[in-house]
Amino acid sequence: MTCGTVPLVAGGVEGPGVRERPPARVAGAAELADAWRDIAVPMLTYLAAAEWGVPSDPRAAADWLLADGRIAFLHRFHDMPVIATLQRLRAANTGRLAILSPRGADIDEVGMLLDQVARLACADLGMRRLEWLVPRRWRRAAEAAEAVGFAEEACLSEAWFVDGRYEDLLLFGLLPEERRAP
Repeated sequence: MTCGTVPLVAGGVEGPGVRERPPARVAGAAELADAWRDIAVPMLTYLAAAEWGVPSDPRAAADWLLADGRIAFLHRFHDMPVIATLQRLRAANTGRLAILSPRGADIDEVGMLLDQVARLACADLGMRRLEWLVPRRWRRAAEAAEAVGFAEEACLSEAWFVDGRYEDLLLFGLLPEERRAP
C-alpha cells in the first residue's frame, strides 16, 4: 500500500497495553490534529529549541506536519499518541526527524519507531544523511539512536529551556552505510 510515492512502513511492538504489531501508517490531517491536542503543550519548547517551527493550533500543526517535504506517521502506544515525522531536505538529500508524544521520545517503543523512520529515509527514499536532535534527558531515545547506528555528533549546550532550567540537546547523525537493525 502506498500514499503518493511514499511506501507505508509496517512494524510493531509487543507487550501489555499494545496490540501486537500495530501498523505504522501515513496519517491524515484530521488524525494528526486530534493527536496534536495531546502532544503540543509538552513538546512546544523542544520543537522550538530544535527549530522545527510547528504551530501550536492543532489544525495548523497538522497542515504543517504534512507540508514542505514532511511525512508523518501516527502510532498509539498504551493509548498515548506518538507522531514520528521525517522532513526531507531536497537540496542536500538529507532528512530531519522527530518522534513526538506527551513524553517526548523517551518511550519504550522509540527504538522500533526510529528504526522504521531510518529504514524509510535511507533505504526507501535514498537519503544520504539523517539527523535528530535529542534532549540529553531522553536516555532511551539516545540509546535507541546509537543502537540503530546514529552517532552523537555534537552537544548544543543549554539549548532547551524546560522545567525552569536549561538543558543540552544532542545532535545525532546517521549515514545509510552505518544503519543497523537494533
